[in-house]
Amino acid sequence: MYKNIKSRPRKAINNFSIKNEFECAAIECELNGSQVIILSVYRPPSGNVNNFLDSMEKLLVSIVNESKKIIIAGDFNIEMLQKNSHRTDLLSLLASFNLMQTIF
Repeated sequence: MYKNIKSRPRKAINNFSIKNEFECAAIECELNGSQVIILSVYRPPSGNVNNFLDSMEKLLVSIVNESKKIIIAGDFNIEMLQKNSHRTDLLSLLASFNLMQTIF
């Protein structure tokens, strides 16, 4: 269906994964003339949220200077419908990289 979209795996991103804390994978592709990095991120429910946020920050620091659009998808297992410290910390981290939540 999308054979005309060229993509390549970003295998080095896998090095940021920490079993039972922060799991991630990524591809890079061109969409509408823009280079885009699509990240898939997962935090197991039993994983430490602070470790997850630290790993997410390290990952974002490693790619932010590439001047490519970043899309993050996944399951963070953080309650986003109610205000809480984990939600605030995640949204603050994303905002510090000019990223924002788009699904409410």
